[in-house]
Amino acid sequence: MPAIDPVQQQELQRLIQRLINLTTPNYTRLDINSRQQGRANRSLPVLLAPWEQDAPCPEEAFYALTKDLAANGVCVLLHHPVHHDQFLLAFWDHGPLYALAEVRHLEHLGGPFWQMGLELLGRLHPADLPGREQLEPKVRYLRPRRIGVSLPTLP
Repeated sequence: MPAIDPVQQQELQRLIQRLINLTTPNYTRLDINSRQQGRANRSLPVLLAPWEQDAPCPEEAFYALTKDLAANGVCVLLHHPVHHDQFLLAFWDHGPLYALAEVRHLEHLGGPFWQMGLELLGRLHPADLPGREQLEPKVRYLRPRRIGVSLPTLP
């Protein structure tokens, strides 16, 4: 292992601190003054399916990661831009949770990454969900697993 130069180590720490300061938690240029609720930084996997004509589009569903959560909204990190106004949003919490969400903002972060702010409009019950059979295997993939347990293949 090469010797670590304290000056280089301090320089690296300054650069990392600058990155931390640039990526202040919960900061969004679009709505920093309009939030009525606090956000909690949480990284959770979610499944998003575009919602069109009162039904989800399971064949267009994709996974994302939450950046932060609030009682009435969520911000997700994406690896591509989206062009839909509403989504079925699925979480896993001792079982699947489904919600209808409306896009409030979409912002390019750089590279292939985007963040999308969603307003949660209401919970959807699985029994009333069209296309549930196609979504269930994808939603089950959100379930956390223990280390050492083999993971299923991606649906």
